[in-house]
Amino acid sequence: MQTSIFTQAVDSLHDFTFQTYKHLTENPELSWKEFNTTRFLATELDMAGIPYRITKRGVGLIIEIKGREPGSQTVIIRGDIDNLPIVEKPGKLIPSQVQGVSAACGHSAHAAMTLTAIKILWEHRSEFRGTLLALLQPAEELINDPGCLYLIEHEGLLDYPNIIGAFALHCTPEYLPGDVHLKAGEFMASANEMRIRFLGKPRHVQYTGANTIIAASAFINDLQTIKAQHVQALDPLLLAPSKIKSSNSEMKGSNILPDSTEVTVVFRVFKPAVNEKTREMLVKIADKTAEIHGCKVEYTLYDGIPPVKNDPALTHWAEEKLSNLLGREHVKPADYRLGGDDICFLSQRVPLVYIRLGSGGAEAYQFPLHDAAFQVNPACLDTGVRVLVSLAFQKLQ
Repeated sequence: MQTSIFTQAVDSLHDFTFQTYKHLTENPELSWKEFNTTRFLATELDMAGIPYRITKRGVGLIIEIKGREPGSQTVIIRGDIDNLPIVEKPGKLIPSQVQGVSAACGHSAHAAMTLTAIKILWEHRSEFRGTLLALLQPAEELINDPGCLYLIEHEGLLDYPNIIGAFALHCTPEYLPGDVHLKAGEFMASANEMRIRFLGKPRHVQYTGANTIIAASAFINDLQTIKAQHVQALDPLLLAPSKIKSSNSEMKGSNILPDSTEVTVVFRVFKPAVNEKTREMLVKIADKTAEIHGCKVEYTLYDGIPPVKNDPALTHWAEEKLSNLLGREHVKPADYRLGGDDICFLSQRVPLVYIRLGSGGAEAYQFPLHDAAFQVNPACLDTGVRVLVSLAFQKLQ
């Protein structure tokens, strides 16, 4: 399939891609709750006659497209389908119709682009050698119970023969539509989460004793000493309390102190040694804080997800192919980010190229990922489809 042929195919499916993106943006669902999304995508595949299977948990789809000699080699493409618990700001081009849920990380665009790529590659399956494995993956947003790891451990993702490459992309509002950015090696951080629960006894505010809210506040204030005193200045570390909740949060009255206050801390790193030191210091600071404030303390520490690593050889190959496809001026280096993605579990096991797709441009499309005003510039959609189709098809030659 020559470049002009699949460019025509992408152009002919432009309205389909946009309408799919629009529907998914208007009807977002949270991680492991993507039941309607799965049914919608399955219906589109059924209408195209494309076989698939739904995961054992009832959300997410695995599509296997066999070309010539299907057992000879396998290439994977992935589009994530879950969304975020965010109340949107008004004024979006395509607002969510689901209160409190938003496609604020671009996953509706990822799913739409991947679905269109599947449709095109299905029509040209006799022209490639091997098997295309396409994933419409649930639960990318979760550090605990991530979808990609589930597919690997419970859906036989790595049982396919000779996996020679995997490709995924992510909308990036800091970059322009028409541009793609990539980098060899590790370039996205390990994402980790710890929950610390300070325990006391409920009582009226007039009486003395441990106040778990004060203990939690002191713990939060001391977090910054980890970066300042225990991590080398040039080693990246993002450390932030992201949630705090007391056991009396739902009470209408305000004169009862809580018996517990829980703090959720997220931390992002590149180096394993920094990860271990951060975990160690979080426990030490929590223990010392609890002692000072007369509390007990409990921890829940999640394993986290490792950094995303692009395979160097496959990345250089992709850069050349994308330069031929888009023009060398549109293929640019990616910068390091402290965001994470659960496709890291795939990058530990098979050669991966993870591409940042420019989705910004006009001011309305420059809000950052996970912002209540974030939206994807639809001008990037066809570029994303071309990228997925081109790389998958050429790798299966």
